[in-house]
Amino acid sequence: MRVSNMVLRVMLVMMMAGAMAASGAVFQFYSSFNSGTEGWTVKTYGYTPPGGMGPVQVPAGGVSGGYLETEDAMDGFLFFIAPGTWSGDLYGGTLSFYLRNENPNNYRDNGYMGDPVVWIKGSGGPDLFAVGLPGATSQWTQNAIVLDTSFPWALNTGGSNPASAAQIQATLGSVTQIGILGDWVAGFYGKNGGEYFGHDITGLDEVVLTNIPEPGTLGLLMAGLAGLILWSRRARGAA
Repeated sequence: MRVSNMVLRVMLVMMMAGAMAASGAVFQFYSSFNSGTEGWTVKTYGYTPPGGMGPVQVPAGGVSGGYLETEDAMDGFLFFIAPGTWSGDLYGGTLSFYLRNENPNNYRDNGYMGDPVVWIKGSGGPDLFAVGLPGATSQWTQNAIVLDTSFPWALNTGGSNPASAAQIQATLGSVTQIGILGDWVAGFYGKNGGEYFGHDITGLDEVVLTNIPEPGTLGLLMAGLAGLILWSRRARGAA
């Protein structure tokens, strides 16, 4: 029995497709902000024009070098907005990042947890908000969230209206925008002519969005590929 190269290629593609289906879409995005803003912008949720100041790249003082910084300049929720390439079917991925806000009136340093740390828009479903993550403290603080139904996503910024599994899958399977909160003080510098709140300046660093197959999935794929190659050699030897 002789196995043609074409048949081997078809079988390999089928194996890889099966592994991909088991692990979900494979993607990896990363921003270190060591060389610029890397396509990130800012937007104040629910307001036009967007507002906010920056973002600007600060060359040192981040988790591992440079970082991104913005200042809240109006009412509403100010978000760092990821580049448009951070989109598509992101269901099953993991989003992690670091935040810092040194203002003494910072929500997190004063124990308040009811703010939307992550905001995700999708073409197939409603806006989703992640409330209750560690957020920003006076030190660089890591946040991590799995983009699936295991997290209690909400349909409003306060987290009181939970999203259904179908809504979560629809939005995370068609992501068009990812936002990370850059607004950690109830007011902002100069509000109503006063300066009580001080400067609400937030730093963002080491943002990673990834969905790489589990080692077990890759192991099965490699074992299957090795078996396919061995079978091919034996078939050629018997021909």
